[in-house]
Amino acid sequence: YAYGWNDTTRPWAGGTALTHSGSNVQWYSVIWPAPNRDFAVVVVCNIAAPSGSDPGATATDQTAARMIGEFL
Repeated sequence: YAYGWNDTTRPWAGGTALTHSGSNVQWYSVIWPAPNRDFAVVVVCNIAAPSGSDPGATATDQTAARMIGEFL
């Protein structure tokens, strides 16, 4: 973890995947770069919540997972 980025291992990424997500309380975004596959997914939505259950986080995670499944 550094500067808000996490690195992890994912099979779909061919090894290392990076991830970062965040909100400004109006928008929520997530990014998943996979350097070994020369691939990245970026999802942004215009709904977020200051704390607790965040529908923006759920929506962006589900959309990113679907895009990864479809394009890789």
